[in-house]
Amino acid sequence: MRRIAAIGLLLVVAGASAWAQDAPRPQASEQQVNELIAQYTLLVQANQVSKAITMAERALAAAEAAYGLDHQQVAQVLNDLGYMRQRQSGFAQAEQLHRRALAIRERAFPPNDAAVVQSLNNVGKAYAAQNRFAEAAAVYQRSLALTERHVAPNAPHVLTVLEPYEHVLRRQGMTEAADAMAKRIKEIRAATPP
Repeated sequence: MRRIAAIGLLLVVAGASAWAQDAPRPQASEQQVNELIAQYTLLVQANQVSKAITMAERALAAAEAAYGLDHQQVAQVLNDLGYMRQRQSGFAQAEQLHRRALAIRERAFPPNDAAVVQSLNNVGKAYAAQNRFAEAAAVYQRSLALTERHVAPNAPHVLTVLEPYEHVLRRQGMTEAADAMAKRIKEIRAATPP
């Protein structure tokens, strides 16, 4: 009799477990996402990057639950998590995170939006960190073209693309192109008030 009762209890527990797996999961709220983002931001500022990564991964799961997989807030958390991974030399992971953020942002924003340019630059940095300079140069070239459609060619904002692009050109041995870019960087800096 005890054996039958134990089997019955196992069936009830197994059934409840299966029901719990099929039950809809509670949605994360926008407030929860924002709180997690604030927490990982503070951890990064305190140079506690490992703890920040754990918190950012929780924020990513919450953002995906709250907004869906293809939302700009998800892209922002991916971007931040990629930055943290890159700080810890997780360049391949950073690249994947930045590429996913870029894909979301390309669907969510116009092509020359600052968020798209930021993601392109982040992908370029991830490539450069992996010594994939030709790929990085192609990404920076695209980023520069988009930036120049949005701002004047000598605007200080252009430096966010020119500086890493110049570095990549040097690493590729393209000294003439890198020197021309360095000259342009110097001219923009000279024309920009402190």
